[in-house]
Amino acid sequence: MKRFTSVFALGLAAALSLSACGTATDTAADVGGAAVDAGGAAVDAGGAAVEKTGEVVGGATDAAGKTVAAAGDAAGTAATGAKDAVAGAAGGAVDSVMAMKDGVTGIGTSITSTLDAVKSGDFGAAQESFSSVETSWASLKGMVPAEAATGIEAKIAEVSTGLTAEKPDAAALTSALGGLTDLVGGLAK
Repeated sequence: MKRFTSVFALGLAAALSLSACGTATDTAADVGGAAVDAGGAAVDAGGAAVEKTGEVVGGATDAAGKTVAAAGDAAGTAATGAKDAVAGAAGGAVDSVMAMKDGVTGIGTSITSTLDAVKSGDFGAAQESFSSVETSWASLKGMVPAEAATGIEAKIAEVSTGLTAEKPDAAALTSALGGLTDLVGGLAK
């Protein structure tokens, strides 16, 4: 019986030992399962974070695109405005040059008529023709540089005084009108 008791005790100890191992194995499996579940939750959280980052990056990309488009529109508008301003200034400059050219042509024609009348000795016709020079000069003067205007005004005064003299001097008037022609002709250059 002793033997039986010993074998029984030994069998019981082995069974208990195996039972304890089974419980430990179950506990380890449960802990491992919980760890796998926690890892899965961490992966899910990481995926959500990546998704949210993608949304933020997409939003930032859209905002940057809108900003670039708005800047492009503003630059285009500014460029158009600048082009129009340059065209307007150039058009104004061309108009001024054309007005000056027309004025120089008109005054030149009147000077030539005055000179022809002086050379023929018709000082009445010369005075009449020269009044056109004075009228043309009044509208042309504002477009002429100050230093050129001073010389032209001096010659106009000289011719005007010479033509209103009691006995006009044809040679002096011819010389003064020649000088006036040269000064006015210099404006066309």
